[in-house]
Amino acid sequence: MTQYEDPQSEGWPVRAHESFVNALWSLVVDEDDYADGQPEWIEAWLRGHQQGSVPDRVVPTALHRILRCGVDPADLTDVVRAMQHDLIYNVCQL
Repeated sequence: MTQYEDPQSEGWPVRAHESFVNALWSLVVDEDDYADGQPEWIEAWLRGHQQGSVPDRVVPTALHRILRCGVDPADLTDVVRAMQHDLIYNVCQL
């Protein structure tokens, strides 16, 4: 068994921590990823699905209402990213 396979090796907790945090950060919406003129995460929800989630019409319906009110999608992305950052911070504190 190599050191990477041995959970008793000294580096295992550090690698597990890094892997966990990297996985969490990979879920944060990308502020630079656009599709059809708006952030990709909004486009995905407006298409009615989000990868890895249960189909739900609440989010797409709310996004349509928010965007019809003239909210800048970039501002909405900033709010979502800030909330995701707070959530990740709080999860890591646990």
